[in-house]
Amino acid sequence: MAMKTCRMSCLIAACLMLQVGPTKVDLSGLKFEWFQGENLETKVNERVDSKVASYFGDGAPGLGCDVDHFSCRWSGFLAAPSSGDYKFCAKADDGFRLFLNNQLVLSGWDYNGAQSILTQKMKLKKGDAVAIQFEYRDREHTAFARLAWWPPGSTGFVTIPSGVFFQTKEAASSANKTADNSTGLEMKVFQDLDFKKLLEKASDANVDHVFWTDQPFQDVPSNRYSIRWHGYFVTPSTDLYQIIAYADDGIRVTVDGNLVIDDLKPCPTSNGKRAAAAPLSLGVHEITAEYVQFDGDAFVSLHWAVDGKYVEHVIPPSVFFRDKEAAAGFLKARDSGERKDSK
Repeated sequence: MAMKTCRMSCLIAACLMLQVGPTKVDLSGLKFEWFQGENLETKVNERVDSKVASYFGDGAPGLGCDVDHFSCRWSGFLAAPSSGDYKFCAKADDGFRLFLNNQLVLSGWDYNGAQSILTQKMKLKKGDAVAIQFEYRDREHTAFARLAWWPPGSTGFVTIPSGVFFQTKEAASSANKTADNSTGLEMKVFQDLDFKKLLEKASDANVDHVFWTDQPFQDVPSNRYSIRWHGYFVTPSTDLYQIIAYADDGIRVTVDGNLVIDDLKPCPTSNGKRAAAAPLSLGVHEITAEYVQFDGDAFVSLHWAVDGKYVEHVIPPSVFFRDKEAAAGFLKARDSGERKDSK
């Protein structure tokens, strides 16, 4: 039993941490750390997140952490895409605080329940690297955190896009991403509820967004739109997985051509939770997730869990790939690393 548990831990760690592909170092994104305790007490682990917009729902931020009474920190640098006045807005359940260039600009750390705060206008200059740190604490029940901005020329708040976040000051100053385009998922955004009127196509790290009543992306309406993600993911073990989706409003998830969750109707509950069991082997699996937003609040997040092995948490960006060959390469490199470790 001990050997089986150890193997499972190694497999999960490999899925979460191993990087494959070109030797170029990808410095995009933010360092994301999660802690046991509401005040950043005991660090559990870290990864790179593409943005500050996570719907944890009834789950944990990552492996090794309880589903309540935890805290998180995103840190790195922000590169404004243009010079001008910016407003920032944070909304979370429960507490949060935002530091820019080591100055506290938003403070709601002691809040309980869903709250939001706006900053005053702040001048940012294109090319400047702004140090950013966003901290979040969850007390119990539903958990989410989102950081948005109102950039120059925009008509409202939007989630700060992944392309402006970097792990080092040098990378932010040059704003020259070296990401491997094979990672993540293909995302298509449509200006209708039927996935027909394509507005834009992009890469997305994973399925985890909190939009609320704002525009989901620049130039996309705040209501009556749909989004489709497609790609491949690598499972860390052969098991009966719980695939959990939180969505307001509709969500449909297909894995390896099999319909796992099928509910494109308006949100049925306050947290929009749907779940279904899916037996999956260790390896590469095709996935399509489709989301529709009618009106009002908007969020969508895809989680997984295996009973008795690891708690529910957001499916991390490190296991998603845009093409099957890249996912297979990841799996091969991971298995090769395990064989070396066992010698």
